[in-house]
Amino acid sequence: WIKKYNLQNNKIIDMELVENAIVISQTKREPSKKVLDAEKLPKSIIRIIQVLYKKGIDEIKVLNGTPQITNEITKIIEQRCIGFEIIDQSKDYFIIKDIAKESAEDFSTLLRRSFLIVLQLFEEENKENLENLDKSLNKITAYCQRLLIKKGYHEFTNINYYSRLCSELEHIGDEYKRALLNKEKISKTCNNLMKELYNLFYKFNEEGFDNLQKILINYKTGKYHEDLIVRRINTALGFVYAIKG
Repeated sequence: WIKKYNLQNNKIIDMELVENAIVISQTKREPSKKVLDAEKLPKSIIRIIQVLYKKGIDEIKVLNGTPQITNEITKIIEQRCIGFEIIDQSKDYFIIKDIAKESAEDFSTLLRRSFLIVLQLFEEENKENLENLDKSLNKITAYCQRLLIKKGYHEFTNINYYSRLCSELEHIGDEYKRALLNKEKISKTCNNLMKELYNLFYKFNEEGFDNLQKILINYKTGKYHEDLIVRRINTALGFVYAIKG
């Protein structure tokens, strides 16, 4: 590696600790920046900002933002983008910047927190509490995906599966919220399936995986949202096996 990049003893390299691994690179990574013109992206700019956040972009300059778009972006930052703040603003532009100091060590803790929020959602029937839990879940899973991109993870080959698992946890939470808002009662059995998924992730065994897979494949209630939740749990189960199996 030293010979390939012709690193002499006067060269400076960058070293980062990623949990129990050391990552060495030639030079320190420069902050990544993006410029968006709100006038050209009136329908998609909110979605684009969320994508750029998960991708690990450090700074976004938004041009030609109307007061309405500015308010919508401010709201989405508060709800879904941990560490992002508007740091500079004029009549022609504003700048969103990452002011947090991410740590790869946060990922394991936040992933467990995401699982626990989903389990808490499944026990919740109060609409206001449900909305708050869903906002927290959206925020934390997006931050987990950002951490995986920016800081990596010691299980390098599983980073993609971890990211997709985070997405599925968010989707499961969204589907449960829709069920409650549509007055569809989710059964206790479905709740227990989610608990089994959680238990398998942290105490994996192949027999438990196979048993849960059998139940999920044959599970059908005819209730729209519950059946969607079960399909999402089944998808998440595949990622659990890819990571833990």
